Amino acid sequence: MKDLVIEQLQPQIDSLEKELGISDITVDFDIFFYEYKKPTVFTKGKIKFDMDDYYVSNCFTELDEEIYTAETCDKYRKIQSLNYYDIDTSRYNIYIYRRFSSAPTGFKDSDGDEYSFDKDQIFKNGDFVYGESQFEYIPEDEKCIRCNGTGKVVVHFGNSWNDIPGYGYGDVCGGCDGTGRTK
Repeated sequence: MKDLVIEQLQPQIDSLEKELGISDITVDFDIFFYEYKKPTVFTKGKIKFDMDDYYVSNCFTELDEEIYTAETCDKYRKIQSLNYYDIDTSRYNIYIYRRFSSAPTGFKDSDGDEYSFDKDQIFKNGDFVYGESQFEYIPEDEKCIRCNGTGKVVVHFGNSWNDIPGYGYGDVCGGCDGTGRTK
């Protein structure tokens, strides 16, 4: 089923490759929950999973060479995340969610190390490797559940919620007004 999803994402990947001037981007998923229901003659099947997703390319040379600079951070932060809302098949309803704690689409280098980028910060395998630490510790019971303490929505509420301010993925969180803490 992962291949079916990647096939549906291929136009986005092709567009990204053209934009970046490279031709070997693939997508890798770390799936944490999976649900599958076969289609019947009368109803669509169901594919649902929670995951972290990553772009993988041999052209991400800054990552392989551990070039951690503001330019590297800016370059990777500007790369558009995959949009799973547009996936549509005639036989399946597909529901894909990034995990609460995951940022937008991450990156992997040729060794499989995972990278994420925040404003002037780089994280490798979840560890801070570049920039100034700007994080304030928020106890789990005080974290906003809509944004998991990030200040930006990291939970998918369904397509009908996307146009409501404070609910769209990546929007400033309407649950905590961007503070990351429960009200």
